[in-house]
Amino acid sequence: RDLKKAHRARVGDKRDVLKVQSPGVENLMMIYIINLQIFALYISICRLGMNSVEANAMEKLRRFLWI
Repeated sequence: RDLKKAHRARVGDKRDVLKVQSPGVENLMMIYIINLQIFALYISICRLGMNSVEANAMEKLRRFLWI
């Protein structure tokens, strides 16, 4: 699914312009964020097999996504 749609338009003084619409972009971005949160939670559960550097990086990602 595209985040933007472009349309040709004309303004009051008859100049041609490009109109960009983003219908539903907020909902789509929230879906992306929720998916990343789920992934970060899954990784934090599975991090037992990670070394400390990887586990630390995953913890930082998890904290960032749950703001």
